[in-house]
Amino acid sequence: MEKELLLVLSEKAGCKYLSDLKYVVDKSQLKSELKQMPPQDFPIEQWNDAVKYLTGQSKTFDSVIKAKEFLIKAEFIKSQRA
Repeated sequence: MEKELLLVLSEKAGCKYLSDLKYVVDKSQLKSELKQMPPQDFPIEQWNDAVKYLTGQSKTFDSVIKAKEFLIKAEFIKSQRA
């Protein structure tokens, strides 16, 4: 089974858990990883899930390329641990 986009990103960011991805301080590292990922390696549903999870926006794309471009340019949620 192929890995999921958010899990790949969390691993590349050094997160122990997927939920830690929202707390990564250096968001530029995530964007750099995104730039290197071939968009066709993941289905559109996973790109749309990543958009919602990382930005908090319920946008839906019909193209993996458009979703990837949006994520690279988007502001990620600035979550803080309690």
